[in-house]
Amino acid sequence: MKVAAQSVMSFPFTLKDDENQVLESSTGNDPLVYLHGTGGIVPGH
Repeated sequence: MKVAAQSVMSFPFTLKDDENQVLESSTGNDPLVYLHGTGGIVPGH
C-alpha cells in the first residue's frame, strides 16, 4: 500500500526522551491510527 493524502494509516510506536526513557508506547496495545496529510502527527527531529 502506498501512503497518500487522506489515507487512514497505522503504525506501532515508542516515544523516548533524551535519556532514552520511554514516555509512551503502543507496545502491547493497538498501533497509532491517523489520517495522513492532515497535520495530525507532530513533526519529529
